[in-house]
Amino acid sequence: MQPRFASKGLKAVAVLEITKGLFAILGAAWLLYTLGQNWEIALSSMIERFAPSLALPGRISVLLAGFNNERQTIAAIALLAYGVLHSIEGYGLWLALHWAEWLGTISGGIYIPFEIWEMFEHPSWFTATVLVINILIVAYLIYVIKTNPRHVGKPQQLS
Repeated sequence: MQPRFASKGLKAVAVLEITKGLFAILGAAWLLYTLGQNWEIALSSMIERFAPSLALPGRISVLLAGFNNERQTIAAIALLAYGVLHSIEGYGLWLALHWAEWLGTISGGIYIPFEIWEMFEHPSWFTATVLVINILIVAYLIYVIKTNPRHVGKPQQLS
């Protein structure tokens, strides 16, 4: 298998995925660190201060009201898994690995229907921006896969 160099576009997507992964891992660590503490008020006021135009503060307060230690632990584990997956995806994209291109296409494409639904339910510039960026990334990764079909119809050689 010939090594391939990642384009600037793939590296940009890789940086985005690694950044998302690291923030998710930090978020999971924070959830575990604050296990048992009442952080609903602090988180809600932080969101209201830094993102007052978003409809998130009220929705997050409702979500957090039902949080207990068990749910917080499950959320931390899910966030950790999300972070690890996106970090691995970013690493693979940085190295221009074919499986990472597919993983990025599938994992990004999964969110699009939910983002469209969110756009109809709670329209905002933030939601629209996230949707457009995600569609552009998925379209770009499909383009990369289609223009570089390295594994289609070729038997794998072991070296």
